[in-house]
Amino acid sequence: MEKQRSAWRTPLVILSVAVGLCLLIAVGSLASVWLFRSSTRETERIATAFARRVLKVLNVAPEIIIDRTTLLQEHAPTLELISSKHHARHSVDWNSTWLKSTKQITVTGELTASIGFDLREPLRVEFDTATRTVTITHPAPRLLALEVEKLQSSEGSGWWNSVTDADRSEALSRFTADARATLLKNPTLLANARTHLHTQLSTLLEKSGMKVVFHEEESALPLEKAESAPLAESTPESTPLPTPLP
Repeated sequence: MEKQRSAWRTPLVILSVAVGLCLLIAVGSLASVWLFRSSTRETERIATAFARRVLKVLNVAPEIIIDRTTLLQEHAPTLELISSKHHARHSVDWNSTWLKSTKQITVTGELTASIGFDLREPLRVEFDTATRTVTITHPAPRLLALEVEKLQSSEGSGWWNSVTDADRSEALSRFTADARATLLKNPTLLANARTHLHTQLSTLLEKSGMKVVFHEEESALPLEKAESAPLAESTPESTPLPTPLP
């Protein structure tokens, strides 16, 4: 009789242990699922609040992705995000010589350059719940617009080489092209715009407790948007030089 009880006891112990292990695994799995869903809900709350703040501050609704799933599509009420403006005075000398007779035009004006981001390109924010990391991908900063004010010019004709309206138009075109080229050669302008955007977005996420990483996406668009770089329409004031150039 004792042998029969002993024979039954061993399988019962094994079965009990197996059932206990199954229950522990089930409870652990449920707890993991609950924790993951809780973390995901918290990330969704942070992401939604961040999107609202960006829209309010920058008038841009970025694309929001949580754990590789798109939560919000990008929506940009404006196509440009101006991050900084730069003011400078610029001057260009134009001259032309014919048969040793030189004519010259000097064009001077005040520039206002708008530096920022073209929102035809993506502004994407990816939240990783597991690593608690936010990766923000944005386009490269560029010259969005160039305004020229208070244009002035001085000119002098050679003895047999007079300044013409075509010369004045060419001098003004050279002034504009040289101003844009000079601005684009200044790395500080683009760097300041980039830093300003990073600071704004980081500030909006500083209470989330998540690590913020920035990624700048290479652009197929030029560093300057010529179609959105208006010039002052006023004709430059012309001051003839008192003595013709030989």
